[in-house]
Amino acid sequence: MSLSDYLYKKVKDIYTKNIDLNHPVDVWRMWVKKDSETWKNFTLRFSNYHFNAFDNIEDLLRHFFYGYEGDIETFAINWVAAKERESFFNILQKNNLK
Repeated sequence: MSLSDYLYKKVKDIYTKNIDLNHPVDVWRMWVKKDSETWKNFTLRFSNYHFNAFDNIEDLLRHFFYGYEGDIETFAINWVAAKERESFFNILQKNNLK
């Protein structure tokens, strides 16, 4: 299994029971698609940190996304590809989060 496939599975599985739709990271996890530019950028950035992605992935992801509690605009600028932000913000608006 590739790193991208493994990370995608983990990102989608980790918070399936406890998604907080007021937290931009959780909304991102729900929204992101594996074939998106956003996902490709995330995988590249994550792999550049030289984490052993197969160990403690939940903790690594929490650490990687730390500090965005309620800061949807900054999160989107940092983690959502520019051409995909409208789609991300539409999900937020649909759920009355923005």
